[in-house]
Amino acid sequence: MIYPQEFPSKSNNVAEKIIFEKLSFLSNKFDIFYARKFVALSNFEKNEYEIDFIVCLPCKGIICLEVKGGIILFDGIKKEWYQNSKKLKLGPDEQASSATHSLINRYKSISKSIPIGWALCFPDCQIPYGTDLPTNLNKNVILDQKKLTFFEKAIDQLFIDLKNQYPSKNGCKKWEYESFVNSLLRGIGFVQVLGSRIKNDENKFIELIKDQIEIFRQLAENNKLLVKGPAGSGKTIIAKTLAQEYAENNKKVLLMCFNRTLSNKLSYELGIRNNENIVSCTFHSFAKRIIEEHDKHWWEANDKSNDDFWDLDVPAKLDNIINSFSLGKFNCIIIDEGQDFKELWFEVLFKFLEKNSKTIIFMDMMQDIFRRNVAIPEETTFTKFNLKYNCRNTNKIICYLEEVIDDKINRYGNPEGDSVVLRKCNNSTDIQRLLIQDIEKLMRDHSIRNDQILILLNSEKKDSSISNLKHIGDFEIKSLDNKGRFLDKCIHFTTIETFKGLEVDILFIIDVSNILPNEFKKRMYTESSRAKHKLFLYSINN
Repeated sequence: MIYPQEFPSKSNNVAEKIIFEKLSFLSNKFDIFYARKFVALSNFEKNEYEIDFIVCLPCKGIICLEVKGGIILFDGIKKEWYQNSKKLKLGPDEQASSATHSLINRYKSISKSIPIGWALCFPDCQIPYGTDLPTNLNKNVILDQKKLTFFEKAIDQLFIDLKNQYPSKNGCKKWEYESFVNSLLRGIGFVQVLGSRIKNDENKFIELIKDQIEIFRQLAENNKLLVKGPAGSGKTIIAKTLAQEYAENNKKVLLMCFNRTLSNKLSYELGIRNNENIVSCTFHSFAKRIIEEHDKHWWEANDKSNDDFWDLDVPAKLDNIINSFSLGKFNCIIIDEGQDFKELWFEVLFKFLEKNSKTIIFMDMMQDIFRRNVAIPEETTFTKFNLKYNCRNTNKIICYLEEVIDDKINRYGNPEGDSVVLRKCNNSTDIQRLLIQDIEKLMRDHSIRNDQILILLNSEKKDSSISNLKHIGDFEIKSLDNKGRFLDKCIHFTTIETFKGLEVDILFIIDVSNILPNEFKKRMYTESSRAKHKLFLYSINN
């Protein structure tokens, strides 16, 4: 991540712009800060100094990069530096070394644990072999025009050399590094209120999902597709996009998911009432509608609390009436949340397809919170495709998700976002007090609207830490309805069973300590991945 995210329009330094763009394309393992100016806090710092780029390998190392454009020469006899034939008052090595030592003295706590070094960057010229250099300088710390071709490799090598130079410095604690980063971001123009930042980040998410859709289109001609992807990889958006496109081509489409709230939201966004070519529903609503149409009393006559009702009875009943289905068969079936479906549901749904039609199933087994362990009938006949990238969450939220599942989640250009906030509380009263404080601060100081906020419970409200909470300020605390609508003058709460497959800008998950250990991994992953921009977690200390 680079700060700021765009090169300042007022700057006309071409060399720094070249390096800024190169650094912008480095992998997300680096944090980069451009044009940081400092005023001394102690006698051990220069009164004022500036560092062109501070390149950080989080918790492991820091390199201060001094950039000089044009043709750079060093006269070994006179011990003088020249830029475009003009003598420099202060050599770039002295500039970089002096600024780096000031930075080390400014941040003594972190410099004890991680190595801090410097390097020079000359993007417009190449240092010839055998060139005389100052005695305090070797070619390894110079990034010239030649090294720009393999820039990330060159940066990696700088950190390897830095570690070899200071082998006893094994890294700092995460909170120490974050304190250092927060200090660098206090400058004017770097910190935005969260509401403004969300607007900027949203545009990045839109571009990411567009890229993901284009990648997917390469396989979309296959008639049978099984698509797997992590939370936030755009499965639902792609499913909706495909349904729209097939319907526009006069194909009859069945778009199905497990969650009723998600289904209602999709129906609204697709304008189902005005589109005869799309049926958007859950398996439950689809089955009930068809069965009641053909045998009105069957539904009432059967015991719906019986475990076999949805597993066996409903699929068998649907199978008996397929041939007399009044709506006719479909040219395409698109199933989202496939990990929540039962095997017999798939079998009977496939029979509602015309011959040579499309079947597309989207799923993520890490979100199998109902423990279906589903099998797809004739799975070997499906073309498999993996959506690789998370396109929904900020990098900080993705890092937390990786901790939860103990696995890597691919991302590409995701906005950095804020750290996940973990609130350890003594009791339910503490949870409610801190929750109110956090929400009021966001709305007051960061221009966050009530419809950007959701409280996610891990129990019924009457059993939760907000059981007696009626209002936060002027906003009523109200359950989210099954259409997923955020109402005026309300702050909504719900559970993951209702909100699965959906997303919100800022999520507050309470009573995390209520989650059973054997369910924690999948449930916490599914819950936390609903947060796009900021995530708060509240638990009671055991």
